[in-house]
Amino acid sequence: MSWDENFFDNVEFEEIEMDVNGTMVSGKVPIVMRDMSRIVTVSLIDAEKAQALLPPGIEVASKLLSGPLPEGKAALFIGITEKRQVDGLQMLPYTEVFICIIVAYQGEPMYHAIQVPNTTTETVDGVKALWNFPSFLCEVTNDETEDAITSRVEADGQHLLTMKVPKGETRLMTMPTAFTTVIDGEIRVARGLQQVEMSIADGSEATLELGDHPYADTLRDLDVGQCVMSAYSPKIQYWLDAAK
Repeated sequence: MSWDENFFDNVEFEEIEMDVNGTMVSGKVPIVMRDMSRIVTVSLIDAEKAQALLPPGIEVASKLLSGPLPEGKAALFIGITEKRQVDGLQMLPYTEVFICIIVAYQGEPMYHAIQVPNTTTETVDGVKALWNFPSFLCEVTNDETEDAITSRVEADGQHLLTMKVPKGETRLMTMPTAFTTVIDGEIRVARGLQQVEMSIADGSEATLELGDHPYADTLRDLDVGQCVMSAYSPKIQYWLDAAK
């Protein structure tokens, strides 16, 4: 499998209007992200506490692609993505911290965002307006070595979290994605597709440290435990549609 230089050629776009802080703004979807990189951890959390954060009709997933989760456990996905080229955005690069619960909806595995901090006000407002994802402004610093990447996230001068993910030999994959959200009281799904160079590991060499920021306490209340998967993706292209 080789990198598809024409990955976005068959994407069909539509014009939309969205409310950004009380102002109607025109835009085009899907959102096209032409150059990104990402690190990911997936950690075990308490299933009952995770379920309490989800809207009725969406259930915590009982299994991952690697196999079933332990009884009473759900999965917390945290992806820290540096986005260097996104169509229509001027404030680049920026970094997004995608914190979500892996869920099952209508028999399909999906992600449900519980918080999506971003490093620019433009993208904080954008993820709220387009997908109704909760978001706040943050800062992300990275330390990269030959073997690993460590990302530290701070907000309001407080430490939110630090993730360390090992590197590894990557392989090229094409992966569909789906995210659940609630807009105007209805569950909606945002779908996308990414081509990604990715190295996946069993989580044994990855670490997730929660800091002293209030939202770190929210995550800590989920009884965050063992990291069961990590991923390192130095090259990603991705399109993501509006929630429908």
